[in-house]
Amino acid sequence: MRDSRLLGVAAVLIILAIILAGAGLAEGKARGGIARVPPTPIQPTVFEIMDLLATPHAPTATDVQLEWSEISGATEYRIYRSTSVRGDGFNYSSPYDVVPATGTGKIIWTDVGAYATASDYAWVVTSVFGTTENLDISNIAWKKCITLRQGMGSAGMDQNYISLPYRVNITYSTHTNNAAALIGDMRTYGTPINGISSVNRWDSNNSMWQARTSFAGTNFVLKPGEGYRAVVTLPVVIYKMVGAYDPDYIHLLFKGTGVAGADNNYISLPYHYAFTANTAAYLISNIRGTGTPINAVSSVNRWNQDTSMWEARVMIAGTNFNLMPGECYRLVLSTASEMTWTCPVATLGV
Repeated sequence: MRDSRLLGVAAVLIILAIILAGAGLAEGKARGGIARVPPTPIQPTVFEIMDLLATPHAPTATDVQLEWSEISGATEYRIYRSTSVRGDGFNYSSPYDVVPATGTGKIIWTDVGAYATASDYAWVVTSVFGTTENLDISNIAWKKCITLRQGMGSAGMDQNYISLPYRVNITYSTHTNNAAALIGDMRTYGTPINGISSVNRWDSNNSMWQARTSFAGTNFVLKPGEGYRAVVTLPVVIYKMVGAYDPDYIHLLFKGTGVAGADNNYISLPYHYAFTANTAAYLISNIRGTGTPINAVSSVNRWNQDTSMWEARVMIAGTNFNLMPGECYRLVLSTASEMTWTCPVATLGV
């Protein structure tokens, strides 16, 4: 009797299971197929170092320090160094150094003595997963030595127009990434020291220069993509600019409201810019052809330190000057109140 009852219960359960399964199949067919539990979405894996940062004279006065966020799953990081800031010269078959993953969330690495030398440097970092290296690289860090000098012109002979990297980490005293930090750094670490009297930023809103001396003036914030004017008090000053690229940066140019120079914009280019030829003609052609809206820039201009005069290039005429990493350029807007533009850069990695 007991066995027959158990068999009866089992039979009922089997019948119920068949009914429920049939309902599920019917529901699935009504929706166009067999019903299934949706899979858990797979989150995209990031392999590139996107937040590379370079700090000058750190941790000691002669060093350059790199730091970046760790990549999930990476076992080590390979650092490559070149003496060219143009995005080339890296030997990807032989890393300059290898750093193991720490699991702490951030890697800090020091290139000992790199700041003290007179050489330009560029660094890129790749992530490694076991024996597989990811060579998709979009970020790069630099140390660029520039020469500031007095010119021969009758006006503005002490002026130099410089281009900082897009992402900087400049600290002086209690100031970081502002005008006080920049002039403090330039006066302290420039050669000779105290050779800079002021740093200046063009305020595109009111079309006027903001000036900062070593202890007074407008303490403007350093912004990616802006060019700055440095005024020297000595015939020659050597300064070393350290920082990194920001792959997501887009130039925003616009007309101001001032009486004079309302159309002017002073910009910095990434040091690994890539045009068909690195000249003023190709720079203005690219800006006019790929900016939004197109054809919004009437001229590009370069400050000639020797003559203390601006060299200008329009679309088909004017001085076809060579582009130099570390120089700031003046762009003049014509047909639009504002425009955006992304500078083309060299391909990194292999």
